[in-house]
Amino acid sequence: MRTASWANPRALFFLILTARPGTWYNAYSISYQCGCSLLLGSGKTLLYEKQFEMQRKECSPMMITAHSGSDGTPDNSLEFVHYVLSLRPDAFEIDVHRRSDGVLVIAHDADPSGAYANCPTLAEVCRLATSLPQIGINYDCKEAGLELDVCTLHSECCPGNPIFLSGTVSPALYRDRRADFRGAVPLLNAEEIVRDFYPRMLAGESAACGKEAAEACKSCGASVVNVYCWCCPDPFLRELRDAGLNASVWTVDEPDLAELFRVRDVFNLTTRIPAELIRTFDR
Repeated sequence: MRTASWANPRALFFLILTARPGTWYNAYSISYQCGCSLLLGSGKTLLYEKQFEMQRKECSPMMITAHSGSDGTPDNSLEFVHYVLSLRPDAFEIDVHRRSDGVLVIAHDADPSGAYANCPTLAEVCRLATSLPQIGINYDCKEAGLELDVCTLHSECCPGNPIFLSGTVSPALYRDRRADFRGAVPLLNAEEIVRDFYPRMLAGESAACGKEAAEACKSCGASVVNVYCWCCPDPFLRELRDAGLNASVWTVDEPDLAELFRVRDVFNLTTRIPAELIRTFDR
């Protein structure tokens, strides 16, 4: 099994989080996109050991989802959609907002004016995707209250494509109005269902966070937790597995790390390098 590069500080962070309790590390400050940092005390040299309890095995097919803007395409653009449809990953992800006139559009950042000028509509995306019904769409809801309208539009425009929801998804709404989700699979973001998720993960509470995430999923009937890839260590994943659940990890842009998650048999991996990973895994 290939190991993560020591030159990559985020890979070191992953190894730190997955290491067994009681191991000591050299001082190393690591910053990552959450805006948090981890400072570890001095100690013995970090020794690389096998990070997984399982041996290499034939795993269930792990979904590969193309992150918006993959492989250098413009983020949340129709050019990106055309590209991923030609690439044919298992799914692709787009970010969703609502315009002031109620129309759903694809955009990452909120527009205070509500105009979302020049942003493609969600309907345009769905109409393109309907030509390849085997490709799923993961709608990353960037504001509250989008879930049911997204599901309705999807069912009208591309009902044959698998549908996934992530981002700001209400577990209570999924629990109470499951039928209105029209077969959508919620990938519940860990930070949305676990109190103080990132600070607690940095504090070493990965098992406790995993247990809380599992309880939140079980209470509403969801089965997948969507989690930042550098915050999905063994203790966290083990709690999900013990509860009969699985993880979707984002955003995995290193082939070595993707292989580690493949061996772990996670449900989905979202990446900005889908072409490379599709080649790597002979998909």
